[in-house]
Amino acid sequence: MSLAAVDLHWLAGLLEGEGTFVSDKAGRSPTIRCRMNDKDIVQRVATIMKGRFTGPYQYGSHAQPHWCVSVNGTFAASWMMTLYKFLGIRRKKKIAEILSLWKTLPRRKRLKYICHPDHKAVAKSLCRSCYNQQ
Repeated sequence: MSLAAVDLHWLAGLLEGEGTFVSDKAGRSPTIRCRMNDKDIVQRVATIMKGRFTGPYQYGSHAQPHWCVSVNGTFAASWMMTLYKFLGIRRKKKIAEILSLWKTLPRRKRLKYICHPDHKAVAKSLCRSCYNQQ
């Protein structure tokens, strides 16, 4: 199933405002995260990006619950490259910084999972449960 242009533009706009583009200190694992109180929006992001959907989380008795989605490693790097042209200057600068460090690492130093960082990748850089769901 191909990604519709409208979904790509919607995702870029959402991540421009609500997304986080980060990497670990060694530069091995680019990561994109989105955390919001709107479960339906976070689920849509997870569906489009094939990301890991988690939640609800609630900090404090008066806080609203929120949900999270994240993608890591090579999969996140490919999303960063795809979304780059739709983002603003600040996000582009951050993505360029993350990817330039990531690209300088030898392939064996890059983390190879694309779905769940705490699971062993078995095929197509996916953990067993994600691979079996294909």
